[in-house]
Amino acid sequence: MSEPGEKARRQGGPAGPEDPGAPAMIYHLGAPFTDETMLTWSLRRDAAALVEKGIHVRRPASYRADLARLLERADGAPLMPEDQDGLIARMTRERPARRIFFSDPHFLGVPAWIFQKGTFYPNAARKARGLANLFPEHGSEFFLAISNPALFIARAFHAQKKKGWEKFLAGADPLSVRWSEVIGRIREACPEVPLTVWCHEDAPVIWPDVLGAVTGLGADHAFTGALDMIRPLLSERGVKILETFLARHPEITRRQRLRAMYRILEKHVLEEATEEEIDLPGWSLDHIARMSEIYEEDMGRIAAMPGVRFILP
Repeated sequence: MSEPGEKARRQGGPAGPEDPGAPAMIYHLGAPFTDETMLTWSLRRDAAALVEKGIHVRRPASYRADLARLLERADGAPLMPEDQDGLIARMTRERPARRIFFSDPHFLGVPAWIFQKGTFYPNAARKARGLANLFPEHGSEFFLAISNPALFIARAFHAQKKKGWEKFLAGADPLSVRWSEVIGRIREACPEVPLTVWCHEDAPVIWPDVLGAVTGLGADHAFTGALDMIRPLLSERGVKILETFLARHPEITRRQRLRAMYRILEKHVLEEATEEEIDLPGWSLDHIARMSEIYEEDMGRIAAMPGVRFILP
């Protein structure tokens, strides 16, 4: 995780829906191996309160298979009106809605196919466009967590069993992997859809910002799950110190909160929770270090992209 820096800025606001009364469709695109399902479950800890504000976050099992089937049927076109109405009714249970949340780490592709013909997520633009087209009368927003390609590629390779290493890479050079290129293709295909990005490595300390962005309520909202990503990294004593500090200082600024989190992490982090071995054919420590440097450089490109809100510590 990087040290606290300048507060994340938003470049370009949300695109409004064609029908001002239509709820916005919020798509958490993943990526895989970042927060897993933590974003959904952190939000669902306040599910009832969010519904009262018109924000609907359902259990993934209640919509993923249905949404996948509808996406395949639509094939990039809008859903039939009856399919739109039916899915919205199931998601909202006929309650008023401002935002409807969908999450699937495989929206952009499954692990076995993250590389094709030497390209990283080559179908990202087409798949994102398909999501944006589903509900033409509604505004859409995309949310994407990225992670260090060295760790991401290792996790993706080991998560699938269909391909050996060379076939998995499909001619791609891991040193050429850039999340900025994937994001650029999504933005080109969906220029009207705001895209919010954050680094998985920063998630433990920026989780309130992420929850605030997804719901539209802002990071100052009191989310029950605000510490869900940092708790597993801390000793029991560290968790207690952090919770006590935040309870005693409810009016602290974002920068003060970040500094406190970093200090407590430094003293009370569980080393085993932050270490993960990368074991891939031909990869040395120098190779992994170089990929990490490239990732850091790529963050700068993403932060400067028009229409992208990059949440930074």
